[in-house]
Amino acid sequence: MSEIIEQIKDLFKNDKLDVCRSLIYHSFNSEKPCKDPETAEFVMDFLSSTYNYYDNILDFGKGEKHYFFVKEYLNSFDFPLSNELSKIKEIVAPFSKPNFLNRYDEYTSRDNYIIGWIDDKENSESHLLDMDGNVIYKSEFIWFNSQNTFLITKGDKKGVINDKGEIILPVMYDLIYSKTYSMFAVELNGKAFFVDELNKSVFDEVWEEVNPFLQGFAFVKKNKKWGLIYFNGDLTIDYKFQEVSEMLERKAIVKFKNHLHTLKISGELNQIEKSQAELTTSLFGCQQLGIYTIKDGKNYYLVNQRGETLCEDFFTKDLLKDIE
Repeated sequence: MSEIIEQIKDLFKNDKLDVCRSLIYHSFNSEKPCKDPETAEFVMDFLSSTYNYYDNILDFGKGEKHYFFVKEYLNSFDFPLSNELSKIKEIVAPFSKPNFLNRYDEYTSRDNYIIGWIDDKENSESHLLDMDGNVIYKSEFIWFNSQNTFLITKGDKKGVINDKGEIILPVMYDLIYSKTYSMFAVELNGKAFFVDELNKSVFDEVWEEVNPFLQGFAFVKKNKKWGLIYFNGDLTIDYKFQEVSEMLERKAIVKFKNHLHTLKISGELNQIEKSQAELTTSLFGCQQLGIYTIKDGKNYYLVNQRGETLCEDFFTKDLLKDIE
């Protein structure tokens, strides 16, 4: 077993998750990156087992109303628990499922809120609840958005409510992305743009597609090509990319003239090794750690922010084999 795997396990055991994430990032993005398939597969598995849960669980000290949900999170872990999580598991072990959840076929929680789903063929419904089980809002479907806002749907249309159940964006949009910089990226009738919390357009311009702002920048699409704008709406890189990834540390992977390149915020492009591959959707937040998955033929590969091919991505290939 590689030294990196042992370091990851040790950092996780001792509750040093930020250091652990930093280690993963630098291990795959340094001048001599890790290219060991076993290590890469372990890291992907580690991220899938911990990334969405760890911060929620360590924030469990909000009161006993959260303990049952923490218990469920912990029971879903595939990896050995860290020292702190082991202590938390002992504390929450005696707590049982609240009675008000019995009416729901499925449910999940985040922060101070619960979403419950009633799966009825004739009348399926979602409820947003507080931790006491009081229903804040009912809709066909509800999901977490960001910053105490929630996505609601009616038919094919989507809107947003706040944590008091008040409408922020009416149920009229075809797509709504997470709120960043007090703006929502939305799509309506083939047009994409940004609206504020008063449902007013932020910029005069509209596009074919838009991505949420990350680190002050957002990719936007016009005439079937992606460009990059600053948070004030200024175009910083012209429309010329066929595909784009998420922005991380002011870097991204883009497709330019049918080849994949790394892109710096300055506009500098460098063609990656497997440049004729396809850019695929990120799994488990791996792009946030500078690890991208590309598809070349029937095979998947991991590449880093430098555009270097690290190794085959057997983890993603195995996950997607039943879908494709």
